[in-house]
Amino acid sequence: MPDRPALENDSFGPLESAVIRATPLGGENEDVRMASLQSDILRSSGGTSSPIGPGRTLVDVARSLNPSRGEFSKPYDFYDFYEPYFSPLRERDIRFLEVGVYEGESTKVFSRYFERGSIVGIDLQIRDIDFRGFKNVTYLKANQTDGDALSKIAVDYAPDGFDIILDDASHVGYFSLLTFLHVFPRLKPGGIYIVEDWGTGYWNTWPDGGSFQRFPVESYQGEIPKRLISHDHGMVGFVKLLVDIAAGGDIKGEGPFPNLGPHPFQSMNVYPGTVVIRKSER
Repeated sequence: MPDRPALENDSFGPLESAVIRATPLGGENEDVRMASLQSDILRSSGGTSSPIGPGRTLVDVARSLNPSRGEFSKPYDFYDFYEPYFSPLRERDIRFLEVGVYEGESTKVFSRYFERGSIVGIDLQIRDIDFRGFKNVTYLKANQTDGDALSKIAVDYAPDGFDIILDDASHVGYFSLLTFLHVFPRLKPGGIYIVEDWGTGYWNTWPDGGSFQRFPVESYQGEIPKRLISHDHGMVGFVKLLVDIAAGGDIKGEGPFPNLGPHPFQSMNVYPGTVVIRKSER
């Protein structure tokens, strides 16, 4: 696992742009020569047309654009998880918000995959990323906890709502919660909300993480225990809070965030390293 990078201080300290992968992968693959050839074709065309056909998957696109994977490259497993959610939207004029761009690898993948859509990528730190040839990408500086800035971006670039929102920013539970509360209402009914790298909550080297805590489960005087206490540091605690939101009508009285409505989630799927939520159509 990579160490937490040292970052500049900004309002909430050096945490918000700490983009890191919970499951870093690397190395070559058997398709690397074909991917390299496709990249050469793309460069020779000036980046204005894509050699990636409509039948290509997210993983195919990622391999074509980034044949040499870096320490912080998005795991291919994540793209595999997203494929069934994204493929029905591929030919549509969607609005996609990526919170946390870092070096722009996944931003370019989403740009190529959703060629008819618009991709808005935001980050606390603007880097010198070459987005030439990715004309549907808008790259902006914004703090993931700044509700006013996020609201303005939504009004300016997705006045009818976003189709997909992906949080790949700080991987700090409290910051991700604030992002969720600010932008989930800006997601279209039936839209997709993704939270990446929630496993940082198990890392004692992470700002709000901690080593896994085991809580014993024992009956007390023959009674069934009503509470099954579990690890809730950082992003892990945030994901478990999302389960409370998913409970919907099973909660008697007000839920954790009444302004989201009684049934905000149609579904919530938890995968290793990432969570995919579909917003209710109601």
